[in-house]
Amino acid sequence: MKENLQHSEAFEYYYSLGKERSLVAVSCQYDVSERTVARWSKTFSWQERIELRDIEISKKLEEKTNTTIVNEKANYRKIIKASIATFVERLKNKEVDVTTIADLERLIKLDLLLMGEATEQSKIEWLLPECANLSGEELIKYAEQIIERARPFISDTDTN
Repeated sequence: MKENLQHSEAFEYYYSLGKERSLVAVSCQYDVSERTVARWSKTFSWQERIELRDIEISKKLEEKTNTTIVNEKANYRKIIKASIATFVERLKNKEVDVTTIADLERLIKLDLLLMGEATEQSKIEWLLPECANLSGEELIKYAEQIIERARPFISDTDTN
């Protein structure tokens, strides 16, 4: 038997029923016996077609989700880059100053991150005792060294 339009429509209806899918529902919709619908289902491999379509839909949904995630990450990166550019400009104009241990710690973590190093507290504990013992003047010099090391990564046009 060759599949015709009625068979295709019956399959599409059957598929569209989702959780409520039944051969009885199809037989009522198309005014044929349940036995006829069962034969169509077997002859035209309805169960296998459902599985294949579900896999196909799942793949398309996964691709769409992945695309959405990639686009969202790209948008976030644009926002972050713009924010960093603004911050660096403010830092250059001395509108923002490194004045506390917390500021210094953030810069140290940024420096480590830019160098591809670990930034968790447990990984940088060796820095904290050293910083805690620095005088205010030494702390400023240490912060300036970190800023100088990070400068090539945060601004290509900086000549300071």
